[in-house]
Amino acid sequence: MRKKMLWGLVFLFLSEFLLANSEEGLTPLVIRGDNTVIIDCGDPYASAYLQYFLLKYVAKDKDAENYILDAKPAPDRAAVSSFPVVGDVKKVSPEKVLILLGPVDGIPANFLTEADRTRLKNSRRNSILLVRTGNNIVLTKRDPDMWNLNHIRVFLDKCAGIRMYAPAGSDGLEWVSFPVENSFTVGKLEHYQQPYFVKATFSSTEKTLLWSRINCMVTEGIELRASHTIIRYFPPEKYYEKYPQLYPMNRAGQRPKPSGYTWNPCLADSDLAAKIALEELRNMNPKGYASFGIMDCAYDCQCPVCQDSLRKHQGNAGYLWFTFLNKVAREAAKEFPGLYLTTYAYSNVGAPGDMKLEPNIIVDNVIKSYRYTEPAYREGMEKEILSFAELGAGWVTHDWNFQGITPRIYTRSLAALLQWGVRNGMKGILAEWTPEDSWYLAGVHYWVLRQLISDPFQDPDVFWRQYCQDMFGPAWERMYRFYDLFQQKHIVGDAFYVRADWPRQEVQGFDEEDIQMQRKWLQEAINLTKDDPLIQKRLKAIERYFHAHELLVKAVSLPGRLYHRYTVLEKKTGINRDALAFYVNDDGSRLMEFERYYDTIENPQDRYSGVRFSYRNNYSRALGTIVNAVREKALGKVNLERINKSTIGEIYQSISKIFRENLPSSYNQKRCQEIEKLMKKIVLVPGETKMPVIDGDISDPVWSKAAVLDGFTLADIFLPSQEGNHTEGKIMRVNNHLVLSLVCQQPGGIWAATPPEVQTGTSLWRESSCEIFFSPYPVTDEKDYCQYVVNSLGAYRGWGKAKDNRQGVQCAVKLAPDRKTYIIEVALPLAVEGLYDYSRLQVLSFNIMRNPYTANTFNPRERIGWAPIFLTAHLPESRGLLLLEAP
Repeated sequence: MRKKMLWGLVFLFLSEFLLANSEEGLTPLVIRGDNTVIIDCGDPYASAYLQYFLLKYVAKDKDAENYILDAKPAPDRAAVSSFPVVGDVKKVSPEKVLILLGPVDGIPANFLTEADRTRLKNSRRNSILLVRTGNNIVLTKRDPDMWNLNHIRVFLDKCAGIRMYAPAGSDGLEWVSFPVENSFTVGKLEHYQQPYFVKATFSSTEKTLLWSRINCMVTEGIELRASHTIIRYFPPEKYYEKYPQLYPMNRAGQRPKPSGYTWNPCLADSDLAAKIALEELRNMNPKGYASFGIMDCAYDCQCPVCQDSLRKHQGNAGYLWFTFLNKVAREAAKEFPGLYLTTYAYSNVGAPGDMKLEPNIIVDNVIKSYRYTEPAYREGMEKEILSFAELGAGWVTHDWNFQGITPRIYTRSLAALLQWGVRNGMKGILAEWTPEDSWYLAGVHYWVLRQLISDPFQDPDVFWRQYCQDMFGPAWERMYRFYDLFQQKHIVGDAFYVRADWPRQEVQGFDEEDIQMQRKWLQEAINLTKDDPLIQKRLKAIERYFHAHELLVKAVSLPGRLYHRYTVLEKKTGINRDALAFYVNDDGSRLMEFERYYDTIENPQDRYSGVRFSYRNNYSRALGTIVNAVREKALGKVNLERINKSTIGEIYQSISKIFRENLPSSYNQKRCQEIEKLMKKIVLVPGETKMPVIDGDISDPVWSKAAVLDGFTLADIFLPSQEGNHTEGKIMRVNNHLVLSLVCQQPGGIWAATPPEVQTGTSLWRESSCEIFFSPYPVTDEKDYCQYVVNSLGAYRGWGKAKDNRQGVQCAVKLAPDRKTYIIEVALPLAVEGLYDYSRLQVLSFNIMRNPYTANTFNPRERIGWAPIFLTAHLPESRGLLLLEAP
C-alpha cells in the first residue's frame, strides 16, 4: 500500500514536473514547412508576408518570390506544400502545428485565454501579443490595422532568427539572417508589447519598401507629422484679388501675387486668415491630422503689423503664427473632433512666451539627433521642445538622421534621446534618413533605430553584436570593432570639426592611424571568411564604401584639422602658416583620386544635398582663410582712395611679397604659383556713361571698353570645368549701375523652369543660372551684401540687401535654340532707395557663381566661380574684388 502511494506521489510529481517544464518551453515545438499551417484570422497582409518569409528563408522554396504580397498573378496561398495559408481552422488536420494570425477579435475562442483578450483590449492601440498554447502559436494585435506587421516581425526575429537588416540584394540573401536548417524551434512564447509612441515614420523609397514594411515599428499608427503646406490654405488664384492682405508684403511696400513655394502668408489679420483657412479645411475634410506647417523659409512679411510683432519679440514669429493657429484650432475642435493640427517649430517660428496653445495643436520640432551628444545642443533642444509642451501643445520630432561617406553611428545617444522623449510626452518621430547604398558602411544604424522606437529601453549594443554575429560569423568580433570605432569617433571626433546638417565634416574626426586600424579589421574579416561566399559578398559591399571614406580621410583630414584648430578653436584670423605649408607641398592628387572613385559609386545623395562640394571643402577651407588674409594684408599697404590703372599692379606686387614671406623652407613651385594666382582675382572696372541696350545682344560697341572676367574655376578644386561649362564675362560701371555680360556654354544641356514674368516664391539658384554677389569691402557685416540671381530664361530675383528688388534692374537673356548656350546682359543698381547704397564705394567684394543644371536636381555636378569659391559664395573669402572707376 505504501509502495502504491509512493509510486502515486512519484507519478504525480513527475506529471507536474513534465507539465511545468513543458509550460516553461523545454519541450521544443519544431516548425517546418510540411508540418505547419498558417491560419488567416482576418489578417491577409500579415499572413501573406509571413508565408513569403517562411517559404523563402525556412523552406527555401525556389518559387518563394511568387508568394510576395503584390505577386502577379495572385497565388493560391492554400495550395502550396509548405506553410499554406487557410482561413478555416476546422479544415486543418489536428496533428498540424498552427500559427494563427489576426486581430484579437478574430482569434477563435479556444486559442486565446480570456485574460489575454482582456489585457490586449485594455492596452494602447496596436499593441501585440505572441503566445504559444500547446502546439499552436497565436500572433495577434489589438486592432485590425492591415499594415501593423509587428506581430510577425517579432515572431520572425525572436523565434525564427529571420531578420532583414538592410534591403536584400538580387538574391534576397545578402543582408538577411535565417536558419541554416529548413526548420526552427519554438519553446515557451509569451511576448506582449505596447507602443511607446503614437506614430513613427521613415521617409521611404521603392527600394526600401519591403525592408520598411517588415521592420515596422510598434506604434499606435495615427499619422502625426507636419509638412510645408501652410500656403495651400491661401491659394492666390482664389483669394488674391479679394484679399491681397493675406499675402506677404515685400521691402518695397508691395504685395505682389505670390508664385512658387518660398513664401508664407501675412497673418497680421488673424481673424481673416483663420476664417479663410477654415473654409479650405472644410473643403479638404481631413482625417487624423491636418498640417499647418510653415513653408521652407522664414516668416518674412514686411507689413507694419508683422514687423512690429517681430521687433517686439526679437524676430520670433511665433506670436503671429499661434494667434492665428489657436483660432483655427478652437473651431476645428468643434467641427472635427479628434483632428490634430500639426505645425513646425521651424525657422523663426518659436514658442510664443506664455500664450496658451490649444491641445489639438501638435508642434513638429525639427531636431538633429546626431548632435545629441553635444551637451549645449542637447540642453537647448530639450528646452525648446518643452517650451511648447508647457504651453499646452502636444509634440513630435522631425529628425535629420543622415549618413554619408563617413557614417554617423550613434545609436547609444539615440536610445537616450528616445528615453527622454518617453518621459516628457513625445508622441512620435519622423526620421529623414539616407536609404541608399552608403548604409552598408553605416551598418544597422537605422535597423537599430527602428528597434529602439518600438522599445527605447533596450541596449543598442546587443543589436550590434547580434548583427555582426549574424552577418559575419567567425569574423564578427573584427566587424564589431570596425563599426564601433565609427560610433566612438562620433563622440570624440568632433573635437576636430563642426557638425552640419549632412555629414560634411565628420571625415576630419579620423586620421590615417584610424583608417589603418579599420582597414586591418576589415581585411582580417575577409581572410577569416574566405570560404563563405555570402559573407564575402557582404564584406565586398562594405569595403567598396569604406574605400571612399579611406580616400577622403587621406585627402582632406589633415588640412581640415589645420583649419579647425586655427580658425575655430584658436579663433585666429591671420595667415595659417601650418596650413599654407601643407598646401604648397600638396599637389591635390589625393583629392582627385577620391573624386574619381566617388564618381564610380554614383551616390544618389548628390541629387539631394551639397555633400559633394562639402567633402571637397574640407580640403580647401583653410586655403580660403589664407587667400583672404594675404589679400587683406596687401590691400592695407595700398592707397585705395585714389584708384587708377597702376593700382592693380601695386596690389599684385604686395600680394606676392606677403605670400612669399610666409612660405615654408621647401615647397612645390608649380603649386605655389597656382595658389598665388587665386589671390589675384581683382579687376579694375572702367566707368562709362553710355548704357548698352539690354537685350541679350552684346555686340554694342561700348562692351569693347568693359573689363574681362575670366579664369572661372570649379568650387573648392580650382580647376576649369570638366564638363565644358565655359564662361566668358565682361563688366563695367555705367553711372550707378554694375553692367555685366555673361556667355555661358553648357554642352550637357540647360535646365530651367521659371519664366521672366514670375517674380516671387522661386528658387532660381536651383536652375541653370548665375548668382552675382557684391558687397562693401572690407566686409564688416556678412549680412551686408546684394545677391542677384538670373536664370537662363531671363527670370531674376534679389536677395540679401536686394531682397526681391526690381527697381533699377535691367535684365535680358538670350537662350540658344539648342539650349546649350545662354547670354545674360544685366544692369544692377549700386543704390536702391530704402534698401542699400554702394554708389560711393570704390572697392566692392564680388563674385559670380554659375549653376549649370542639366536636370531638376538639388545640385548641379559642378559649381563654378569667377573668384575661388570655398564652400559657398556667401563667404567673404569666396569673393574677389572690384576696383570701381568713376563714370
